[in-house]
Amino acid sequence: MTKLDLGPAALSAEQRAQIAELIGDVRYSDSNFVVELALAARDCRRHDHPATAEDLYCANLLGWIGERTVFLLRLLLDIADENAVLRLRSATAVAPRETSTHRFAPRRDHLKSCCQVCGNHVLDPIHDAL
Repeated sequence: MTKLDLGPAALSAEQRAQIAELIGDVRYSDSNFVVELALAARDCRRHDHPATAEDLYCANLLGWIGERTVFLLRLLLDIADENAVLRLRSATAVAPRETSTHRFAPRRDHLKSCCQVCGNHVLDPIHDAL
């Protein structure tokens, strides 16, 4: 599964609040609707489009897709909210300080176990000196 990370284009708290207000308290029952939207988009793209008449098939599919867009917006909003929480946790996380007199001992043990698991030698002067 691909991680959604909009980086600098991430929604601000104000934008997320505005979207939440606009779409109301809608909820999707499961994420299967995303697959259904993709199938509808594929069907709209693949069918034989009439050259002269109105394309009722595509119009019907686009209407069906439009009705479910609010659920997609809710899903994206939920993901954006979760990303904001994770970014905040990551930004405020503090690495534990080593207080032992043998300050490289935990690192040495970790690196040795990493090398045993992955089989790669870490190019690290501290690792090489151990």
